[in-house]
Amino acid sequence: MKNVQRRRSRLNFIILSIFITLTFGIILAGYFYYHKHRNRLEFEIKKQLLSISKYKSDQISNWIGDRLRSAEIISRANPINSSLQQYVINSNELISQKNATSMLDAYRKCYSFESISFVDPNFKQILNIPLNKMTTDSFDKKNGSTAIASKKVLFSDIHKNEMNGNTEIDIHVPMLKISGRDTTLVGSLICSIDPLEFLCPLILSWPTLSNTGESFIVRHEGNNLVYLSELRFHKNATLNFIQPDTDKNLPAAMAADGKEGIVEGRDYRGVEVLAAIRHIPNTPWFLVSKEDKDEIYAPLKRSTYIATIVTFLLLISSGSITGFFLRKNNLLFYKELYQAELEKNILKQHFNYLIKYANDIILLLNQDGIIVEANDKAISTYGYTKKELLGKNIKDLLDTASRDSVFEQMTEVYRSGGLLLENIHKKKDGTLFPVEISARVIEIENVKYYQGIIRDITERKKDEEMLTAALVKAQASDKLKSEFLSQMSHEVRTPLNAVLGFSSFIKSEFEDKLGKEYLDVFSGIEHGCKRITKTMDSILNISQLYAGTFDLQIIRVDLGGYIIPKLITEYSLAANAKNLEFRFRNLVKDSTVSSDQYCVEQIFSNLIDNSIKFTDKGFVEVRILKDASNVIVEIEDSGIGISNEFIPKLFEPFVQEDRGYSRKYEGNGLGLALAKKYCEVNNAVIEVESEKNVGSTFRVKFNERIV
Repeated sequence: MKNVQRRRSRLNFIILSIFITLTFGIILAGYFYYHKHRNRLEFEIKKQLLSISKYKSDQISNWIGDRLRSAEIISRANPINSSLQQYVINSNELISQKNATSMLDAYRKCYSFESISFVDPNFKQILNIPLNKMTTDSFDKKNGSTAIASKKVLFSDIHKNEMNGNTEIDIHVPMLKISGRDTTLVGSLICSIDPLEFLCPLILSWPTLSNTGESFIVRHEGNNLVYLSELRFHKNATLNFIQPDTDKNLPAAMAADGKEGIVEGRDYRGVEVLAAIRHIPNTPWFLVSKEDKDEIYAPLKRSTYIATIVTFLLLISSGSITGFFLRKNNLLFYKELYQAELEKNILKQHFNYLIKYANDIILLLNQDGIIVEANDKAISTYGYTKKELLGKNIKDLLDTASRDSVFEQMTEVYRSGGLLLENIHKKKDGTLFPVEISARVIEIENVKYYQGIIRDITERKKDEEMLTAALVKAQASDKLKSEFLSQMSHEVRTPLNAVLGFSSFIKSEFEDKLGKEYLDVFSGIEHGCKRITKTMDSILNISQLYAGTFDLQIIRVDLGGYIIPKLITEYSLAANAKNLEFRFRNLVKDSTVSSDQYCVEQIFSNLIDNSIKFTDKGFVEVRILKDASNVIVEIEDSGIGISNEFIPKLFEPFVQEDRGYSRKYEGNGLGLALAKKYCEVNNAVIEVESEKNVGSTFRVKFNERIV
């Protein structure tokens, strides 16, 4: 009872601790969520403002560059130079005036100038387009004088036309007469641009959906900030809206002080904004791109409101859950005494059923490995009485070597739900015997137990030992067979090499003295010896492959660069002797595979040899292909082909379609069997397509992904 009370108090403490930790975690998570969301939002807005600022700055610079390039084109245009020079010389001629006027008007319309005025070096007005649109008092003479003196195109600042009050930008274009190396100033063109027509709308436009976002340019004049473009919330602001530079909270004032990048402040309305400021290259202008903080942080306010509600609901939920568990824990306290007795009765009924029908040992363990129930088979096998067996730890039934791993095995059973394992158990008299244990976790009235169904496998172990001994004996027999074949191969090769050597020597000594019919005898001797040698090699190799003793050396083998070309050279004489067309096509760039080089050579040597052997006329073609995961080699011939009935037996050892002593083609029937076994040990696949009296195609696929 005291243990139950102590456990209940400890569980209540744990529940309250979890509630406090969970509450703190929820509040902390909400706090971090808010700051993370705010930082991410600020980062995105700052990144957007910087991008818009750079985009607008590039647009303005490109617009100025386009205007200057247009002026440079006019300055270098020979037709207009010639027309203006002609007009200066013959100003009274209507034709000269008409040519000059039409030429200037064409350029004005082409480059979208408001007006063009032509003046002489002394600023005497000669010609206006449109007529009466501009007078010498309406443009910036200071910049005009500088342009004439430097003989270079000059872009003026935004200013007011003194005659009509319009906002303008002038481009002064010196017109030069070039004669050899001499350059004479004919006059100057003054091209007027209305910034309100294109520049101001370009600056004011905002590339994203925003209620407060805007861009504008300012100029620092003395102690004032002059706004040079239209504003979203202040109409007719260009050159009319001026603020003192003493208010350092103005982003425009910060720009005038030389700051660039992201700043915070109050705009011309006194509203808090986040702004990106940038200087426009080669101008006295500063670009300000800004957005109201209220609009920027509006999504944050909404998400903060939602997060606060969610946090509040989570706190209420965690408090309710904590109260529920506390109440449940107290109810369990009063229920446990009753359940303990009930569980004991149910457990007894359950195992009485198992005891009645089970032929194997059945043990029931608690979480600590203590035996709480056992059947009659367990009592009779271990030699203990039931009273002695119950209460023992499972380690007491194990041999010394198995005890250390028992709790690791129990942990694995609990994790996986079940496990099949073998162990050595010990009887009361000390006798050891092997057992197979099927262990699993069972639940009885919400309490987990380990159930072990144990079987004595002494007889099975004896049978396994006998099988192991038989396997060792069989392996020794295979080894003896391989050694015998190797020795026989050596014993056959030695006299055959002597026969070949002496035959070659006699042939070379008497070649000039013997007739063709005698020389053919030497060829027959050589052919027969090589055939016997090849047969012995095939038998030895097939024996090693079937016994699993073949030694593989896996390397990178180049099929198209080395193996196939080498075999093509070797078999060219045999193909030419039969007047066959012997072709090789490599259709891939990389034909290297990971395989044993000897195996690969033997595969294609056997396949090419067979194709030439069984083809009396026509062709033999070797080609290399590739698909998604395979390097493929195909050997196609126009030979005698293979019947459909024989194809299933094609790769069996010592099998040929044409059998008996009267068969037309020689061979031992091991070539294709060897080729298939070589393919298997190198993770390759061999396939065949054939039609009787038409030809055959053998296909070998090397799967590089598997290798």
